[in-house]
Amino acid sequence: MAEDSAGLPSDYEFWMQKLSVWTQASTLETQRDICLHLPRFQEFLRQMYETLKEMVTFLLFFMKQLIKCIPCSFTKMASFIV
Repeated sequence: MAEDSAGLPSDYEFWMQKLSVWTQASTLETQRDICLHLPRFQEFLRQMYETLKEMVTFLLFFMKQLIKCIPCSFTKMASFIV
């Protein structure tokens, strides 16, 4: 997955520029450009989805670990107070 997401920032810039052009023009040339790039755009969206899904999974795991650790931290802090 890391290799899939490595180019996402530069791809993001590319696709934002393309989308800006595509939404501002409705010419035959624009339609051809959309048809030409649509498979690559779909792949970019798939990679974005997979990357975000992986990030959410990691964050949920991290939060669960943090929640498990909170009672331990309170116990340790209480031992210092007493």
